[in-house]
Amino acid sequence: TRMQMAKLSADSIESINKIQDIDEFTVESLEADLDKLVEEYKEEMALLGVETMQVEIPDPKKTVFRVMYPLRLERVGADLSWNDSTPLYNRRGWRLKEGENIRVSVRTWMKIEDILAFSAEPVYYHNKYDSDALFEEGYFKLQYKEVEFAFGRSSMWWGPGYRGSLILSDNIVPLDSVKIKNTKPFYLPGKLKNIGGWDAAYFFSELSSNRIIKNAKLRSYRINLYPLSNLDLGYSKIVMLGGDREGSSLDAGDVFRALFYLNENEASQADNNQISAFDLVYRMNNLGKYLKIIDNLVSYAQYGFDGEEDCGFSNPAYLAGLYSADIFRVPGLSLRSEYANTDTKGSHVWYSHGKYQSGYTHQGSNIGHHMGGDADDLFFRLEKNTFFSNKVSLALEYSRQRRGLSIDNTEIRNRYGMELSLFKTDIVECIFGYFFERIDNLANINDKRASNHIFEISAKVEF
Repeated sequence: TRMQMAKLSADSIESINKIQDIDEFTVESLEADLDKLVEEYKEEMALLGVETMQVEIPDPKKTVFRVMYPLRLERVGADLSWNDSTPLYNRRGWRLKEGENIRVSVRTWMKIEDILAFSAEPVYYHNKYDSDALFEEGYFKLQYKEVEFAFGRSSMWWGPGYRGSLILSDNIVPLDSVKIKNTKPFYLPGKLKNIGGWDAAYFFSELSSNRIIKNAKLRSYRINLYPLSNLDLGYSKIVMLGGDREGSSLDAGDVFRALFYLNENEASQADNNQISAFDLVYRMNNLGKYLKIIDNLVSYAQYGFDGEEDCGFSNPAYLAGLYSADIFRVPGLSLRSEYANTDTKGSHVWYSHGKYQSGYTHQGSNIGHHMGGDADDLFFRLEKNTFFSNKVSLALEYSRQRRGLSIDNTEIRNRYGMELSLFKTDIVECIFGYFFERIDNLANINDKRASNHIFEISAKVEF
């Protein structure tokens, strides 16, 4: 939520102010990013009492309404050599068709006092085969004290990954759901308060009817703990259960056991498919004292297991990544590397299930990491975002994805990409991108090859 983003921004400012021996180079490199956060969330930060903010504290009871915030125009050309469509990963289930693809979206947002908020994002899609208009996101949020209830359709991402998440990502069309979460970290009583702050979230939803078992229920929760200022710990669990089939009725006990038991067969008499994961984020700052190459480093990891029988503990899936800003002490030059693996040594457990044979999918897309099961994904991104007074940024990407690791003729996808962002101001930003993908052993067929060329032009306009 906007209040949570404001709280994170305020915490970042507070952490920087507490550093006694921060050098001038580090301060300068942080100013551009902090200024953007301050400008975007200044009203919410003022309500939180952030003393560094020189803004007039707004009336918390006023109604705030924003329309066309922002307007985004996207035009993507796809030259596909082997199929008439291909997915754009982590783009809400958007599938590109051969030729020109157009997406136009606009977000409206309204807040009534500190109690009720509403957001909607209508989207228009067009290609040479068809056109469609829909509300890709739209939800109401009701806040009571420090608890938030959200009703509607929205994207979710659980875990620290940048390229993907083992549990829940925005690779799918947003789910219709009901969510409950706290808006500020809470603390345990007494001496247990020293453990750190906690966040908790829970949602329930229902999958589509175009599955072998129609309308399966989805239940999930996530818990975060912040024991140190530079360490975040998390645990997520998601359960697929029930659905339109004989003997699939559920009661409250079935749902409770499925959510809190680790083994599917012990959890409930009802059919259920469980996936869960632990994750952490560890931040190291002011490394310039010891290293000339980097001044800061963020490391993160996600370790997951499938609850089907005991396979999850012996054959886990995992994700790990590193991120550093201002590498080689060059302001705005960042490097990210990430690796994920769902190879279960031939057991084919991850994202597949004996009873829920449509798999861990929603409308044809993987709910978790887009690579799917029995696969791995290696990713690098180098970005420079401070050309010409922060008006221009350039990013280079490379990824290698292998599918079907446990079988012969593993499919290998090598992808090279470039993104150029121009005219970055408070009002407008234009992005130009080109991606080339080479596929070997397509669909695990020996020596079958294909290639894709994707050209993207997009503009984001703030009003």
